[in-house]
Amino acid sequence: TRPGMRSIVAGGRFEDRWGNFRDLVEHLCLEPGRSSVEVDVRWYPATDAYETEDEFVVRLDLSGVRRDEIHIQLRGRILHVGGIRRDDYPPGRKTFHKMEIAMGPFARSIQIPERFAQARGAATYRDGILEIRLAADPQADVHEFDIEVG
Repeated sequence: TRPGMRSIVAGGRFEDRWGNFRDLVEHLCLEPGRSSVEVDVRWYPATDAYETEDEFVVRLDLSGVRRDEIHIQLRGRILHVGGIRRDDYPPGRKTFHKMEIAMGPFARSIQIPERFAQARGAATYRDGILEIRLAADPQADVHEFDIEVG
C-alpha cells in the first residue's frame, strides 16, 4: 500500500469516500438503461445519514418543498425519497444574474444497514429539513412500506 493509505482504510474514512463516490455515480447514471432524454430527476438534495444505537436517521435539505409534495418509501434496504420543488416565480420576462436554486423533481436513494431492513419508520418536516427515523423491528413482517410525513 502507498504511504497513508492504511490509515484511510483502517480509520473508516475509505467507506465515507466510497459512499460519496457511489452518490456521484448514482447522480451521473441515475437508472441503468434510461437515456438522459427520459430522465425526469433534476436535483439531489443534500443528505445526512447516521446510525445511533436504536435508529437509522436520514436528514434531507428540502427548503421550499411543500410537505404534500414529498414521498418516502422503504423497499428492503433502500430508502427512496422523492418529490418536487415548484417554481413560484411571478410570470413575465426576467433576466437572471444568478440562478442556483434547483427547481423541479428531486430524488435520493439511501442504502440502509441490514439491521434496519425490517423496521418501522416515521418522518417529520420542519424548517425545510426532512428527518426520517427508522427503528429496527425484527417482528415486522413487511419489507416495503410508505412513510407519511408528520
